[in-house]
Amino acid sequence: MGGCWSPNWAGGARLDLAHERDFELQFLQYFDAALDPCYLTTVPILLTTYTIVFAPIDTSPSVAEKGNRTQMKHIWLIRHGQSMSQIDATVPGLNPPLSPLGEQQARALIPRVKDLHPDVIFISPLIRACRTYQLSQIRGDRIAFNKCALESNWGRDDAYAEVDFHSLADIAEIDPSDHHLLPTRDRAELLIAEIVAAPVASFVVFGHWGIFSQIFKSFFNVDTADETRAINENTAVSKFVISDESIRQLEYWNDHGHVPGLETTL
Repeated sequence: MGGCWSPNWAGGARLDLAHERDFELQFLQYFDAALDPCYLTTVPILLTTYTIVFAPIDTSPSVAEKGNRTQMKHIWLIRHGQSMSQIDATVPGLNPPLSPLGEQQARALIPRVKDLHPDVIFISPLIRACRTYQLSQIRGDRIAFNKCALESNWGRDDAYAEVDFHSLADIAEIDPSDHHLLPTRDRAELLIAEIVAAPVASFVVFGHWGIFSQIFKSFFNVDTADETRAINENTAVSKFVISDESIRQLEYWNDHGHVPGLETTL
């Protein structure tokens, strides 16, 4: 089954598990993307353990189902290019600029994002994410800084207390909130909630691997005690989808094919 698996595929067939309903829901939520051999090949596939029955179904929604549908969401996460603190230990890591290689990586995004034109572009108000956004030349209907997209504060709630966010006011809409003072998990959940509640369908978020890792965990309700980390290369693009039935799916993760030879980890 190439590509991403979906609960409705192969001409309207549906996956039914001959086990409890709660496991079926868990399967649909967590194993939807796991069946894609390109990205999550290390996730154990349980198809040999459970009885799988494929049966034709009527795919037309009932009146009740129509009332429960929500607007489909497309969410792209784009990590910043290489920063100076990644190559020079004397450069503070809180808010460094891009390195020369990081600027090349950001420009390599131009052909990758030129056809997206999302409804909303959210940008972490840190220099390396902001500059990556600028160099990518992406266009959207609304461009706004979002403090929820700031890098992880690594356990220090006051890490960004002294950062001057207003110096970037001529680039995008300023975020006047105090969300930069919140724990990383809270910021990730607020960002997801904002996207889910928004009346528009497509979002691009320019941010950082630490916050994106937490967004991944929060999006799929991974236990916060779990040490799972979703690694991103510099300027890697990842995509989540929320279906009109509120099913959360991972379409792809850490796609950095647009920067061959320019990759740098962490």
